[in-house]
Amino acid sequence: MPDLANTVASDWPESVLRIVTSAPMPGIGSGPSCAKTSQGIEALETTTEVPDEVLAGLWLLAGDLDRSHAISQGIKTPDGSYLHGIMHRREGDFSNAKYWFRNAGTHAIQHKLAEFASSAHGQLAGRGLPMDRLGRANQLGETIVDLSAQVVSKKTLPWQADLERICWWEMELILQHCL
Repeated sequence: MPDLANTVASDWPESVLRIVTSAPMPGIGSGPSCAKTSQGIEALETTTEVPDEVLAGLWLLAGDLDRSHAISQGIKTPDGSYLHGIMHRREGDFSNAKYWFRNAGTHAIQHKLAEFASSAHGQLAGRGLPMDRLGRANQLGETIVDLSAQVVSKKTLPWQADLERICWWEMELILQHCL
């Protein structure tokens, strides 16, 4: 798992932090699936009170899209819609993902994510990732869906790792926001 560089991880409950830092890097698609992460979340569900939004995000990290979906579709807030959009993007249902990102509106994390993408331009640029599109917070959810669809259809693109990094920042920010 990449570093928690964009949030104040010291503010996170230790049980959540342990799960997140031991989870594998999420891919653009549905994987990877991680039994160890799933076991940690199951233990967390029985011993700790965490918001449903956080559980939906953690299940995304575990690669269990069905469990994430079961939770996020019941959360009738912009946070729930945003997580629902990530889940559909990861499963490859791109039009449905866009619907949920539009339903979430310009989510609070999108401005910060656009800032991170812009400030990382030097690190990420040069491999073809359209950085100009990633700097527009109001379109960011749908832009990441479009870029993910390109990765899935082409199988390998030189900027796939850069997009995965941005998707990790997105997950980091939504978890921080929901904690």
